[in-house]
Amino acid sequence: MNAIPTNKFKLNVIFGFINSIVSVIQTFWFIPYIKDYLGTAAYGYISVINGLANTLFVLASAIGAMGTRFILVTLERDSDKEANEYFNSELFAMIAGSILLICLAIVLSMNLGLIMNVNQRFYREVQILLLLTINSLILQLLSSPFSASFFFKNTIYITYIIYIIDYLGRIILTVLMFHHNAKVLWSASLSTNIVYLFGLLFYIYYSKRSIPVLKINSSKFSIKKLLELIRSGMWIAISSAGNMMLSSLNTYFANILCGVFITGI
Repeated sequence: MNAIPTNKFKLNVIFGFINSIVSVIQTFWFIPYIKDYLGTAAYGYISVINGLANTLFVLASAIGAMGTRFILVTLERDSDKEANEYFNSELFAMIAGSILLICLAIVLSMNLGLIMNVNQRFYREVQILLLLTINSLILQLLSSPFSASFFFKNTIYITYIIYIIDYLGRIILTVLMFHHNAKVLWSASLSTNIVYLFGLLFYIYYSKRSIPVLKINSSKFSIKKLLELIRSGMWIAISSAGNMMLSSLNTYFANILCGVFITGI
């Protein structure tokens, strides 16, 4: 890869900064908005579900993070064959992981009352929220193998733009639904699913345009390469998941031990 052009570097920095600002604004707006319309307890459910889902995502996404690095290194060495092996090994691992997450989401949603305290008023909504939240993580996992193209072309700012659209979409769709008497817990999550679905399609398109040598081919799947990615990403996953679980478990056990209202607070 070539050195980062000055204009692309500036765009990466500018949109990275804008992404952070919009994220903060969205968070500070979303919490009181949900509490005003649905009550304090309602936000507690969103916090618990997000925490549990993010922990699962950290564990699964470490392979993707290492996959991107290996793909870029092999492309730098002009080893297209090896790059395709890493790419397809990561892709099919993400597909397999997504199937497992779908099964886990269905099982958890069907037994929701056994794993957390849920008021009957919100029971169905929390089930939908859980399914949508995990589905958004699945869309991120499936996008992961194609994300190497943004690093390869030094256009990280495009991913920031997608995140910004997600944050703004969460606000817009929530306001629209609430003002049309569809006051539900999962409005923001639905918006994220829509944005990430189109984001996945764009990732695939951009990858084909930017790195045409990378092709989806099941014959390029390599157990050896996959194990290499798993070994490389294992300690990152454990460390990141450990930090994530500290905050996630706080809200989860608050729900179990203190009730939904205290969790919302």
